[in-house]
Amino acid sequence: MTFYRWLEPFIEQNGPFAPAASYAHSDFDFPMTSNVHELSDYITYLNIRDSVKQSFYSALDAYQAK
Repeated sequence: MTFYRWLEPFIEQNGPFAPAASYAHSDFDFPMTSNVHELSDYITYLNIRDSVKQSFYSALDAYQAK
């Protein structure tokens, strides 16, 4: 289980990147699809996931600081 797989429950499951997130088993996976929209969503997901991770850590830090 990767960090991103563990983080998935915290990400909006009905959001525009939910299908792309399901592909992210590891940093090296790439979806086996010829659907251009799915590939585009996956690339966008790869580009935003670091900011998602940082926002999660920020929220965690704020929670622990209480």
